[in-house]
Amino acid sequence: MRIIEINNATVTLHEACLLVPEFKVVYEKYKKDNGIQAFKYIYLFADYNSPYRAYDEEQKIAALEKDLEISLTPELKSAIEKYKELNYTFNMRYLQDALHAANQTRAYFRNVDYALLDSRGNPVYKVKEVTDALKNTLQVITTLEGLKEKVESENVAQNKVRAGAKINKWEQ
Repeated sequence: MRIIEINNATVTLHEACLLVPEFKVVYEKYKKDNGIQAFKYIYLFADYNSPYRAYDEEQKIAALEKDLEISLTPELKSAIEKYKELNYTFNMRYLQDALHAANQTRAYFRNVDYALLDSRGNPVYKVKEVTDALKNTLQVITTLEGLKEKVESENVAQNKVRAGAKINKWEQ
């Protein structure tokens, strides 16, 4: 579902989005500029093709608040979730969850401190456990790249259908 139209660097609201209650609430709250800044926030935060898609959730919030000068509110959060619900396929959701887990794994590796001891004096991080996890890293990355490719091909197919083109059996 489209919520904004971008033509020649001009952003306009796609009127049909106001039929969705969560988007209507955002429009009513931010109507001083026809809700454009708020709907840009929703799009840039949630759309799979957003230039902000490489950021994790906290990075997106910080970047969008800085770039658009608008804060994440409960209404925006609700509209973002609705946007995802209406636009994300199973594979897109699965990829997002897998990337979230991969980012948590990255944080784990970043925080490894072999000198850190638990209350009994045993190392919290064991060298063998960390190196075993690192050995699986290439397989995880390869799997994520394969899932990204699947989502990309799915996304291309959806965009062709949205543009009015017909997909033949060879493109599916």
